[in-house]
Amino acid sequence: MRLLRALPRSCAPPDAEAQAGFARAWTALDDPPAILRLARTHALEGPIRAAAGPLAASSPAPAPPQQALSQRAAAEARLRHAWTRAALVEASAALHQAAVRHAVLKGPLLAELLYADPGQRSSLDLDLLVAPADLDAALAALIELGYFSEFGPHATYARAHHVHLHLARADRPLVELHFRAFRGFGIELAAEPLLDRSLPAGPGALRVLEPHDRFVYLALHAAGHLFERLGWLYDLKLFLAQVPLDPILVASRAEALGAGPAVALACAALADIEPDSPALDVLRALLPAPRRLPLAARLRRAHQRGPRDTPRATLERIAFQALLAPSPPAGARFLAHHLGRIARRRFQRALPALAPPDWAG
Repeated sequence: MRLLRALPRSCAPPDAEAQAGFARAWTALDDPPAILRLARTHALEGPIRAAAGPLAASSPAPAPPQQALSQRAAAEARLRHAWTRAALVEASAALHQAAVRHAVLKGPLLAELLYADPGQRSSLDLDLLVAPADLDAALAALIELGYFSEFGPHATYARAHHVHLHLARADRPLVELHFRAFRGFGIELAAEPLLDRSLPAGPGALRVLEPHDRFVYLALHAAGHLFERLGWLYDLKLFLAQVPLDPILVASRAEALGAGPAVALACAALADIEPDSPALDVLRALLPAPRRLPLAARLRRAHQRGPRDTPRATLERIAFQALLAPSPPAGARFLAHHLGRIARRRFQRALPALAPPDWAG
């Protein structure tokens, strides 16, 4: 965490004080290669390699193999970013041609906004937001490009209760076609208001969320995944430092959604790596601090210490989101829905002849 605090908070070259702070944190590490391997799982390898590169270059006895590995990783990341961005432009053009209003939630455009070298922030998929009424037209436009959409019980459940459908193509990154920006914690971040406030992102049809909407979305996305990747917190750190935000507007939009507790916990986690941000201090003071917040934070830490693919981990994720619902009744409804879904899926797997097919979703 100390290393994450010391990472630059601006896409501009860091000043001497910031470089010295990172150098102190980096040289205090016992096993830098192990940290880089861990950083890869948290989508932080690019920023850490970039910040550590000048230290290796200025060392009296630089390690050429490590430098070569860093240079190769950076080159591969830039190529991956260019490939992902080209796929995004192609998909956006197809949606525009089909008269489907859409916006980009994160991915390569977020990397270009926040990072001096966009390749430092890897994107494994494309997140595109459309209105629910335009979902089928959007699917048709992307299928025309050669994508295949998921179908069956999972797709049926996703349309009713989830936020996106997956589309795959062998030579392109996975597309997550969102018809809701977010659903979790017993709340929903609907597509239409975000699309109404979205802004152009350069030439062409690409659009991005308005900055305050994007901060709330990124905070909810990170919290919804229990901050399992620290790179999501680093995105928020860079966003807060580089994009002018009105804390009152951020807090009011979060509260209007019922997302105040979840965004409050995201901001508390962000304060661990960005302790000197006046804007963050103001925002935290404006957001609610219900008594269940510390319990949710403890559950999050316990979850991060254990394996992620066990029934216990699934229950921890559900309980975490229920704790951060806007009210106890909303949390109870969230809990009942997801526990009921688990029970239905298990029943369907055990006795498929007796259960409706859509219980597999």
